[in-house]
Amino acid sequence: SSEWLCLNLDVPLLHVIGAEAPKKLGIDSLPSLIYYEREVPAIFEGDLDVTDTVLDWLMDHRTADTIEEITEEVLLKIIYDIEYVAVLFTGPCDEAAKNTECEEIIEELETVDDEVDKYGIALVTTEDIKYAGNTLEVRKFPALGIFRNGQFLLFDGNLHDPEATLSWLLDEETLEIPGEID
Repeated sequence: SSEWLCLNLDVPLLHVIGAEAPKKLGIDSLPSLIYYEREVPAIFEGDLDVTDTVLDWLMDHRTADTIEEITEEVLLKIIYDIEYVAVLFTGPCDEAAKNTECEEIIEELETVDDEVDKYGIALVTTEDIKYAGNTLEVRKFPALGIFRNGQFLLFDGNLHDPEATLSWLLDEETLEIPGEID
């Protein structure tokens, strides 16, 4: 339905024809809706024919200050496209998984998300932990780390202390990219 496209949401829309770009983001079914905020894509997972749901989702992403939940495919793409990407690896994080700790940590991190954004750090979360466990050798979840030009550094502090997390993320030693001269 194109009726929702007529509303003035102050959201530029782009229609992409072809299947290669969606495949790079792990999207299997077309058509799909993707919202980009600071180069980080959020993929709409509902029914595109339910106009109210689509509008609510777009408005939430346009106006709310939330940490984007991304897939492993998206993470692998953005860690090389964006200089600094902080990621919270949660594992299954919903009521069915009975994992309220990760929801609490996400809420606490959202209190410092604006400050992190000011420093050009994309802050995202993912339930996909295969890459973190196999490649990055993260052993305990939830876990927070930062990619600096694709190189990973794991946070070993208290995830329930957003101020300590913010201090670590913005620390000069954390942001220093190994092998690069300032």
